[in-house]
This record gives sequence, structure tokens and C-alpha cells, in this order.
Amino acid sequence: MTALPEIFCPVCKLKNEATATVCVHCQSPLQTHNTGHRTTQRMAGSTQLFDTDELQKNATIPDDGIVILSQESGQEIAVVKKDKFVLGRLVENVEETIIDLSPFGAYGLGVSRLHVLVRKTKAGYEISDMDSTNGTWLNDEQLVPNKFYPITSGSNIRMGKMYVIALFGGQK
Repeated sequence: MTALPEIFCPVCKLKNEATATVCVHCQSPLQTHNTGHRTTQRMAGSTQLFDTDELQKNATIPDDGIVILSQESGQEIAVVKKDKFVLGRLVENVEETIIDLSPFGAYGLGVSRLHVLVRKTKAGYEISDMDSTNGTWLNDEQLVPNKFYPITSGSNIRMGKMYVIALFGGQK
């Protein structure tokens, strides 16, 4: 049985069918309206992805940092040598280092401005969903917002409909 696409109500946070215009639980409107600035949109659908093993073989992995690759294109997004950074879209007046995913279609793929916090640990790296609109998945498991999850080199991270791979030294 195939699961039907779904959207979450911005008010009560409960699931609704993707075609719904009003939340069946609280009657709040589900359609977004143009407010003059770009906000994150909910996404549905599927994406073709590069093989993780192939990307790992061809990537230059830093010994003292992490590389983020697009799983859709195989393209390198960023090499980061900071202990803490955010994957998202460019935001001004924020203390954290932000890796701007906008040039890779982040807005259209449902990536929030502050989507995923990545931080270095003694064992490697860990990530946390920053209460994003479209959620974050680690190796196909949805993350609970504001909770940290350890990642390994080669981990698949999905933000909305954007798929990336995190590669770093010291692990395979």
C-alpha cells in the first residue's frame, strides 16, 4: 500500500492530505499566500539521487572538516572546517555560520532558512533539526526537532526535499 502525500498544519501541527486547503483538525487555512517575501513552502514528490558509495569514492574528504555534497547532482556544496554551522538559506544578523543552500534550489525544495544545526563532537559530528517547516531526515528516519543525532561519514540527510551527504575524515 502506498502512503498518500501529506502536509502538516502550521497551527496544530497535525497531518492532512496534501490536497487539503483547510486543516481537518482545527480548520486553519493550509494554503500559503504570497506575503511579499519568500517563506518555506511544503513539498511533495520524489527525487532521483546519486549512489552514496559512488559519491564517497569521488569526493575529497578533509581530515579536519566535513564536506557536504548534493545527492541529486553529486556536486560539492561546501567544505566546512568550523565546529558548528547551520545548513539552510542565507539569513542576515545570525551568529551561526550558515551554509547557504539557495544556489542549489533550496527554496524550491522546501529548505528553511535555519534548517539543520551541525556540530563537531569528539566522536565525529551530530545534527539537529532547527524546528524546520518541512522536517529533516537522517538515513530515512525523521528527526525530532531540537534533538541531536550522531552522524557517520556517508550519512544521508534530507531537508524538505533536498538530499545531501555528509563526508568527513576519521570514519568510513
